[in-house]
Amino acid sequence: MGKRNNAMDPAGPVSHRVMPMGALFLLIALALVSCRGGRTERPPIHLNPNMMNQARYNPQTLSRNPPDGVVAFGRDARADGVGRADLLKEGPAQTGRDASGKWVARIPAAVTGDFINRGRERFDIHCAVCHGETGSGKTVLTEKGLPPPTALIDARVVAMADGEIFGIITAGARNMAGLGKRIPAEDRWAIVAYVRALQAARRGVPADLSDSQRGALP
Repeated sequence: MGKRNNAMDPAGPVSHRVMPMGALFLLIALALVSCRGGRTERPPIHLNPNMMNQARYNPQTLSRNPPDGVVAFGRDARADGVGRADLLKEGPAQTGRDASGKWVARIPAAVTGDFINRGRERFDIHCAVCHGETGSGKTVLTEKGLPPPTALIDARVVAMADGEIFGIITAGARNMAGLGKRIPAEDRWAIVAYVRALQAARRGVPADLSDSQRGALP
């Protein structure tokens, strides 16, 4: 038997050189992996930024400088076209509650004929389909078998504070979805005023009218 030729043997010195190199690469890979997640105050190094670092707004914040003639979402538009973040302010006109958290008893605005008429327009658009034009809750939807909504002329609703009705319009109740994001606060108060007019028309008596008003009755 001759001696083994280590120069031609695959298990010879070549494999002994490959194994340390493989171990070296493994140590380097482990070192790189172990560096991920390390805390540092320095910004990360991006070899390919790919638009990762650019100006942006944080979620749920309003733009600071909206373009001329544009009202950002979540803002009201004044008559002069200037946007104002009234919806972000906390107060009875936006929440229906006073400083102590109780519902305000009366509408925090001047209730005029135009204000009530505006409420009627908004009511016919957003509310009449379910509550009915007179607030009785009887509509074609209930005739088709859907659960009847609350009758706005019921004594329970009549006894509610104006702020509570405003709060229900804003946030919803039971099967009713909230309309706070669809109807501005001023129009929600106008709807409350019109609901009160419907209640007065249904529950009123001739003695509530003036002499001239009673004389105009058929």
